[in-house]
Amino acid sequence: MKTVTAFTDFICPYCYIGKARLERIARDYPVRVEWKGMEIHPEIPPEGIPLDKLLPRHVIERGREALRALAREEGLEFRDPPTVASSRLALELGELATDHGRYASYSNHIFEAYFTRGENIGDPRVLRDTAGRAGLDPPAVEECLRKRTHRDRVEKNLYEATCLFVSGVPTFFVSNGDEEEPLAERPQTSRIVGVHPEEEFRRVLEGRPEPRGHLKVVA
Repeated sequence: MKTVTAFTDFICPYCYIGKARLERIARDYPVRVEWKGMEIHPEIPPEGIPLDKLLPRHVIERGREALRALAREEGLEFRDPPTVASSRLALELGELATDHGRYASYSNHIFEAYFTRGENIGDPRVLRDTAGRAGLDPPAVEECLRKRTHRDRVEKNLYEATCLFVSGVPTFFVSNGDEEEPLAERPQTSRIVGVHPEEEFRRVLEGRPEPRGHLKVVA
């Protein structure tokens, strides 16, 4: 059985789309999927910042329609969030959700809160409400937020991503071997960076030869 390891961040619109695409395709294959939260903008304060403080307005305008078109392909509603949120606490709760087998539901609710309703997912109040919708235990959520019980897990994800030269999200690794093995040591590992056409995901999952370009074998 193959394992897909995905490095992702909840404030990344391409991660929102890539997750939906991967989960849809993965239903057709005997494959495990593991999600690793990777904070791409640790400098953002809890209250967030306006998007145009992070990216030039012309870049925002140029990418907006392309994002909406990709989202429509996966049946997703996409709206520009009013601010770029700090994702750190949301990612830590994602690790808690993984521990309790609720990651799929939690991540869907977080992405929808941010990219559909424009909520600030750096706000603990929003996170408590979203985690509740995903069925997470309120006392465990409170402990995670107050005591930062899963902070080390997110830091470990970042360290692993750095060792694998992951420079952006989403990045997907498709590997053979035991998921308990370190990712860098698994045999026949391929890397997909970004949201690619469905056929490219299927080609890798089926073990067909890689096309030239985007998909690279990891040494």
